[in-house]
Amino acid sequence: TLIEKEGNSFFNTCTIWKGGRLLGSYKKRNLINIEVKMGLSKGKDPLVLSTEICRVGVLICADVFYPEAVEETVNMGAEVIFLPVAALYTHPDVRGHPLSEKIASENGVFILKIGNVRSGAKGGRSAVIAPWGVIQESPDVLSDFVLTVDLDLNRLKFYRKQLNNKIPSTSQ
Repeated sequence: TLIEKEGNSFFNTCTIWKGGRLLGSYKKRNLINIEVKMGLSKGKDPLVLSTEICRVGVLICADVFYPEAVEETVNMGAEVIFLPVAALYTHPDVRGHPLSEKIASENGVFILKIGNVRSGAKGGRSAVIAPWGVIQESPDVLSDFVLTVDLDLNRLKFYRKQLNNKIPSTSQ
């Protein structure tokens, strides 16, 4: 992410590019205390983009602590959620990616978690997470690392169909 100035306000923003062309940008909607103290402003709108492969949504770090932000993104049709995160030294130690795994499983989405270097114990490692578990994660090393995986969108569609069949209907 980057700090973006718009008018007199500053935002924690994630931009999505393809072939040198800006496809969209998302401003973080749920700020943590340090961002508020820095004077950042909250974004207002969710972002879900249609690509030639699938529909992609974006959330930034602490946005995932708010189920309504996740639900809104999923309800807009996201099949994949880009999730840039930065785990600060004050973040408690975490094994694996429990929240990202829960979100992927409960909502039938892939989570592409983009982390920071050397933050493994703090929950900030990069990972590709499917509803059925972690597909791949970066090692906790002192250098950049690129994850490359094939996302099985057919399996995701089947998973979502099964998930929707488990959700009880509220209409009689």
